[in-house]
Amino acid sequence: MTTTEERQWRRELRIRRRRIARRLRVRQWTPQGQPMFRGGNIHYELSRRDRHPQPDTQITHGEAES
Repeated sequence: MTTTEERQWRRELRIRRRRIARRLRVRQWTPQGQPMFRGGNIHYELSRRDRHPQPDTQITHGEAES
């Protein structure tokens, strides 16, 4: 790696580290009248077993199987 490439690489690393540090800094937010993030578009994924119980499944209520 030449010195020019090395300088560019170090500069890029310095910029990346600065960006990460800026995102991770502690912030003091002003009081909000409503939530900053809303959960308006929530979708739940269910497996096939959760949606359609199998017809051969027997439900026992406390009975011992023989």
